[in-house]
Amino acid sequence: MMAGSVAASMIAGKVMSKTGRYKIFPIVGSASLAVGMGLLATMDTTTSRIATSAFMILVGIGTGFSIQMADTIAQNSVELRDIGAASAATSLFRTLGGALGVAVFGSLLPRATEARRPPRAWDQPPTACHRPARTPICTQSATAFSRSS
Repeated sequence: MMAGSVAASMIAGKVMSKTGRYKIFPIVGSASLAVGMGLLATMDTTTSRIATSAFMILVGIGTGFSIQMADTIAQNSVELRDIGAASAATSLFRTLGGALGVAVFGSLLPRATEARRPPRAWDQPPTACHRPARTPICTQSATAFSRSS
């Protein structure tokens, strides 16, 4: 993903420097990002590593075209004295969006997958201790279970 992002960012920067045109890159980047994310959503356990790598490179190309151009568009839309503030605002809102996205989706993912996951071994008491006779194995596993809880 990072290889695609770095390559696309370098290509977009060189083309923009030579031609002065930059409006096409966010459009192409957004389309590439949407297609790449859609392809990543179709993956399952049988998806090959090559296909996964290709999907991730496509996402990287989308981010490479989009992120650099957002800074350029912000800088070109303000006066010369406000370029630093425009760059800082772009970085601030990108960072805040990333932090909020991780927080929200990080809390939604466990809830969505909780019903589908099998019970974990450490959620269950040791089965060896359900026997009436206290054996050394039962005592050790009961001690280990009570320490880990």
